[in-house]
Amino acid sequence: MMIPTAGVSAEEVTLYAAEDPAVKSGVLLAEVRPWLIGMSQ
Repeated sequence: MMIPTAGVSAEEVTLYAAEDPAVKSGVLLAEVRPWLIGMSQ
């Protein structure tokens, strides 16, 4: 699991995950899904 910091777009996360060696080799599958934030700072 990967949780990016605020301000990182889903496209950036997808591109980053696609470069992971395990994803490139087919060992892992990367899927980007949004999460709802239930608490404010």
